Amino acid sequence: NSLIEKFNLANKTKDPLVIVIHPSITGADEEKLNAFSQFLNHVKNNNGRIKPLSSITHLTEFITSLEIISAPESVSLGETITITVRFTAEIYCPSYYFRIYGKYPSEKEWRLHAEHYHGVQTGTFTFSKSFTIPEPPADDSSYAIRVVGQGCWGTCWPTPYSYERRDEVEIAVANRPPSKPTLLSPSNNEFVPSITPTLRWVQATDPDGDTITKNQIRIRDEDGNDVLNIEIDAATSYTIPANILTNLKQYSWSVRAFDGKEWGEWSDSWTFTLNYVHEFDLVASIQWDADTETFDEYRGAMLRASNILQDITDNQMRLGTITIYDNGASWCPCDVRIHNRILRENVAWGFCLWPPTLKRYINLGNELWQPRQSYDTYEGGWVIAHEFGHYYLNLPDEYRGTQSLCPGCIMAERYPTELCTAERVTGYPQHTAAAGGDACWDRLHQQWPWIRVPPDPPLIPEAPFIHKEPTVIIHDIDLGSHNSSSMSAEFTGVYSDYGLDTDGDGLYNYLVIEVGVNITNAGNYSIIGTLFDGKGNEITWAGNYAYLDIGSHILWLNFDGMAIRQQGIIQEYYLKDLRLFNADDWNLLDYVSDAYITSTYNYTDFQKPPVELTGNYTDYGVDVDGDGLYDYLTIEVEVNVTSEGNYSLEGQLNDLIHSGVEWEMNSSHLDVGIQRIKLNFDGVTIRKQEINGPYSISNLTLYYESERGLSQFMFNKSYITSEYNYTDFQIPHIAFTGIFLDYGIDTDGDALYDYLTVEVEVNTTAAGSYHIIGWLHDSGGNPITWANNSMYLGPGIHTIPLNFDGLTIYRQKINGPYNIGYIVLRDDDYREIDSLYDAYNTSSYSYKNFERPLAEFTGVYSDYGLDTDGDGLYNYLVIEVGVNITNAGIYSIEGWLYDSDQNYIIWANNSTYLDVGSQLVTLDFDGIIIYRHGVDGPYNLSYIALYDENGTLIDAQTDAYVTFPYNYSDFSSPNAFLSDVYSDYGTDTNGDGLYESLTIDVGVNVVVAGNYTLTGWLYDSDGSEIVQASNYTYLNPGNQLILLNFDGMAIYEHGVNGTYNLSYLTLYDENGTMADYRSYAYTTSPYNYTQFYGGATITGTVIDYNGDPVPDAYILAIGPTTASTITDINGTYRITGLQTGSYTIRVE
Repeated sequence: NSLIEKFNLANKTKDPLVIVIHPSITGADEEKLNAFSQFLNHVKNNNGRIKPLSSITHLTEFITSLEIISAPESVSLGETITITVRFTAEIYCPSYYFRIYGKYPSEKEWRLHAEHYHGVQTGTFTFSKSFTIPEPPADDSSYAIRVVGQGCWGTCWPTPYSYERRDEVEIAVANRPPSKPTLLSPSNNEFVPSITPTLRWVQATDPDGDTITKNQIRIRDEDGNDVLNIEIDAATSYTIPANILTNLKQYSWSVRAFDGKEWGEWSDSWTFTLNYVHEFDLVASIQWDADTETFDEYRGAMLRASNILQDITDNQMRLGTITIYDNGASWCPCDVRIHNRILRENVAWGFCLWPPTLKRYINLGNELWQPRQSYDTYEGGWVIAHEFGHYYLNLPDEYRGTQSLCPGCIMAERYPTELCTAERVTGYPQHTAAAGGDACWDRLHQQWPWIRVPPDPPLIPEAPFIHKEPTVIIHDIDLGSHNSSSMSAEFTGVYSDYGLDTDGDGLYNYLVIEVGVNITNAGNYSIIGTLFDGKGNEITWAGNYAYLDIGSHILWLNFDGMAIRQQGIIQEYYLKDLRLFNADDWNLLDYVSDAYITSTYNYTDFQKPPVELTGNYTDYGVDVDGDGLYDYLTIEVEVNVTSEGNYSLEGQLNDLIHSGVEWEMNSSHLDVGIQRIKLNFDGVTIRKQEINGPYSISNLTLYYESERGLSQFMFNKSYITSEYNYTDFQIPHIAFTGIFLDYGIDTDGDALYDYLTVEVEVNTTAAGSYHIIGWLHDSGGNPITWANNSMYLGPGIHTIPLNFDGLTIYRQKINGPYNIGYIVLRDDDYREIDSLYDAYNTSSYSYKNFERPLAEFTGVYSDYGLDTDGDGLYNYLVIEVGVNITNAGIYSIEGWLYDSDQNYIIWANNSTYLDVGSQLVTLDFDGIIIYRHGVDGPYNLSYIALYDENGTLIDAQTDAYVTFPYNYSDFSSPNAFLSDVYSDYGTDTNGDGLYESLTIDVGVNVVVAGNYTLTGWLYDSDGSEIVQASNYTYLNPGNQLILLNFDGMAIYEHGVNGTYNLSYLTLYDENGTMADYRSYAYTTSPYNYTQFYGGATITGTVIDYNGDPVPDAYILAIGPTTASTITDINGTYRITGLQTGSYTIRVE
């Protein structure tokens, strides 16, 4: 602006303007050049004159236009591209000079691709240059091209940032995604006997040679909803965590890979079904010297208890190994204490389960079983199952109400009571809440999330149904000859204690108690102990695991300091219930009830939790809608936060006799310092209790979400609120009037009811959205189905219809009248507002009046063996199933075959088009699998299901059919068998004293010579996968050994001592047909992982030209093996597990 002013002034006086321009102006920055260009343009446009006294370097005046006229929109990696540029040279100049640069968005510097020189010519010209796009950094998908041109008198060097003339385009860089991964296991449609199955697949390949950096796993339920969608590293297996999947449900899974730029295509989708029966081991101790008759009685009772447990959990739980001692052996650590000797006169069982699951009970199961009063043919078996529900499953005795049929909890007492005077236990009680105890199923599902809650009650057989018989081990012990010195390990009575500060903040992270043990047989051992305060309250527990040689040793138990601090007093601590186990089979070796008393500690010596209660509280009522009644009772809890993060506080509101009124949770992000957390207890719920305050708050529990997971802190503090009348709180806005009406609805005009509709009358005082749910029972109290309805209602009297499915009613095949056993009203927040038990009995109906399924089983069955290859052996066991079809279409029938002991054998299905009418459909059960099962018939078709073409269940039957007797040898045998002969040893191939592999010899009995493949997986004792091994070999007929060599380096890197388990052992013939299989095959001898070769290690540091460390650099070691890693923030790297030899290190 200053120059323009001077030019304008001089121009008015007609004085000539002389401007001296130095070549150094070329080095000016873009802002200065732009300003100078504007000034020169002003001079030119106002008839001024420019006289150069030195070389003029002004781009605008030399090149008046420059543009990229041709460039590809996208390019593949490695492709050569051509850029065409057009420019106009305005002034005769010794030379015009052009440069073409490029860079990715994440790059700071431009790279030079091409140069072009133009001679002393004026006019418009074009030129083209070709070059190759470089490999892009991660996450970059475009490439910028910049052309810079300069005309000069003298020497000029255009840079990417030169002012003069330049143009720029952006080119998309196309990436070829990875291929589809190939799924391995579980195989398609497999039944998986685990709640944490491991998925395995073959890694995808990348056509561009990019490294696969991660995988995505997607698991969906039968309705197509995602139950797990997770990204993991570039591993080829993934173990699904517990609590994700539900037992007896089918899931589909697929995998796709990421190459650092984009996701590849999803793999094929395979399905699997969880078919897991959880087995509980039980240890019982008889207080006296039992005779054979006593042991036989208990053995039979345990078997019946297992059957009852499996029935009431819908075939999802049973007893496993049962060990019974007499003479009081293992009395303290046992599960069942049998203390009443009067067995056959008037009491079948008298015992308690120990330790109690619920702390408010001293003994569980201390009520005696009275078979002569209840006429129970199963006597002790039902008692065991009942008390087992308390001990393992945390199910209390409870009733759902005072209704006559008592449909309560699974564990509800069934003796004659004032609540239930007509009830008697019959072994498989007609009204057992195993079928319908909603509270019990909720509890089971909370404790065992994989449990499938049946949509309808499980069918309880009329006669005893023998499932898999548990293993019962009898220890008939003479206490006089019992010698504890024969144990392989025992406690020595040596103890000491001290505080351990692991982070140097002056507070103890752990209270360490050293425990002395004496070992007579070297092996893996575990100790577990519980810490109590002086009042007998449990604080926390700790355990330790170690491989111990023969001799005396000290093991440490580290008790959590935060848990100790929460006790809030100065005291000694008590080590109790100290147990010593053989860690390989968890056999109890020694037990001390009251082991040790520690020194005195101040609770303030121990580590602070990230948040603590200050002891300050306030409470007040909150009226949200201004009607003068409290919608909430708010209690503010003051806390001192020392670590910022996400917290959740929950607490229970009680009346002063400690009856629970309501519980509430608040989740908040809390900063460091004094904070207040509000708990808003629902006013409607308080009013419904009809108990005046003051109230107390208890069971305050804080949850802290950190990188290490979710931590829980419980505070043994309570608070008493101000006084309140329950009438101070909000009146429910809706209630049942007690008026009902029922009728059938035919929606399709076929003269059959599609729904049984029950109209429910309600009275509302405030407009809002409400939900009603009702459960329909037959006249015997057995649940049939449920229905719900949601509506927006204004004030006044309203009728809400509940439509109960007619097809479900028909399937029960029980005539009405029917009973609304339970009905509940909820508001829009899903809070319970009103409820009724035994609410209404409908009119009489015949179940035949209701809608029938499209198809149903007729109950007609037959079976025969089918020999397809003429060798005299059955290739299939064929079962013909009768069905009646009312709508022609495609149907699928599935059936499960069991042996007479109810052990699963095989599943079969048949999907076919069926015309209208009665007909037979065949299920072909593979004869090889029946042979391999090795149990003679007859066989049970234990469950059969009929589905339409959409996969909707149409009909199902349990215990459908029993076949004719067969010998398993009547069926075709596989070409080879696993003979269950195993041995193991370490293999040292180079004589360095370390094992290069763990070799397991597997016995195989070959019937037909040929090529076979044996594959197995090695797991540690905690069930974590270590490594897989395979062997492909030709085998002659007879008994053979196949070697599986498990990589020693993988065992070393896993870092866990053996024993190790050989699992998922599979033998395939040369056609790829599975000849034999073991989910668990063998447990090896003990090994220390340090006995295996761990490989060589290369370490180093990457620095740039300035000597600064380079983080995230890709390091590739190329030699006898190839391995890679990435440098850390300090530029250092470490590559382990390398074989001996020379390596080239490549840094990218």
